[in-house]
Amino acid sequence: MGRRRIHINSGDKFGQWTVLREVALGNYPKRVFLCRCECGAERRIPINNLYYGYSSQRRKCAASFHWEIGRGSRNEPAVPTVWTRIKSFFGLR
Repeated sequence: MGRRRIHINSGDKFGQWTVLREVALGNYPKRVFLCRCECGAERRIPINNLYYGYSSQRRKCAASFHWEIGRGSRNEPAVPTVWTRIKSFFGLR
């Protein structure tokens, strides 16, 4: 019994990656796809990383996302979101 082939088409989305096309990498045995992140960067991602969710975005995009959701910024120290909610609930500053 042979292995089941995973079908991925151009335009398919995996997290923030959009598949552009399949690429060949010389003697590399696994299928690799050229993908574009929502930020515009293009990277070659192995099929397993896309299909099983090991790669859903660039590390740089993930790091900038964490800065945006309240883990701090370059100008302000990080404040835990839970503590901010508790203070606002009790009317503390």
